[in-house]
Amino acid sequence: MGAFHYERGDLNAALKCYVRTRDYCTTPQHIIDMCMNVIRVSLEMGNYAHVASYVAKAEQTPELTDVVTIAKLRAASGLAHLANRKYALAAKKFMSISDDLGNNFNEVSHIQAVTVSSDADRLLPLQILPFMVVYVRLRHLIANH
Repeated sequence: MGAFHYERGDLNAALKCYVRTRDYCTTPQHIIDMCMNVIRVSLEMGNYAHVASYVAKAEQTPELTDVVTIAKLRAASGLAHLANRKYALAAKKFMSISDDLGNNFNEVSHIQAVTVSSDADRLLPLQILPFMVVYVRLRHLIANH
């Protein structure tokens, strides 16, 4: 039902359906799938508290080994941090995303890039983000030597 509502554009109904499936998750993969669905819808709705909560829930799943799923979770977490103006944490999350993500999360990343960059007071932080990423990398390299 969640997919039906999502395809129709009824994000509130889709979110409710996806959250309700939590009670019926019997395997770790079911939990991960449910979390990814909630995260995707929550990102589109701008509900970053839900994003952070369900990223944490998915990361705690014992059988989380798929590198693409891990990369998607890190990207979603980075977007949530960015929306909450926690730029250093966002940079760290974005830095930890593996190249395995590729084009597997384009629909969400594209929507968020447009949404975040359309907000005038966030344009400057988005412009300095590459510098923050370099700064975080340099600090990490210095700390490990």
